[in-house]
Amino acid sequence: MNALSLVLQKLALTLGAISLAFASQPAEILIRPVLTEQVKINKADWPILDGYLIPPDLYNAGGCESSGGKGSVPRQFDKKGNLIRGPDGHDVGAFQIRETVHGERAKKLGMNIYELQGNIAFALTLYNDNKMRDWKMSERCWK
Repeated sequence: MNALSLVLQKLALTLGAISLAFASQPAEILIRPVLTEQVKINKADWPILDGYLIPPDLYNAGGCESSGGKGSVPRQFDKKGNLIRGPDGHDVGAFQIRETVHGERAKKLGMNIYELQGNIAFALTLYNDNKMRDWKMSERCWK
């Protein structure tokens, strides 16, 4: 077991917010504690997407923006395997990350927004920084 695996396992056990399935994944996946101190919520009610615990509003926003409605599962790719993009082509993936605004930062943080895990990780980063401000345009759908 490598050092990264041990760190991820310890973090998963401590936070209860990271699936142990990540312990065997490549090192480029950036795992960071999200909202463990800022928000006191019963996280047992939070949905899980690809091993990530997602705040309910953020999960609903992803469903609205990438799958067409509140309560839908956020999707990175369509049924043909194509990356889901917004109407103007600049919003990417499950959480419709605006690549022209956030692409460079995501890349510097080691998060590939074109893959599901990177898209989720960066969405959680934005949520941690700004709460739901970055998904304000679709608020009517996810609120």
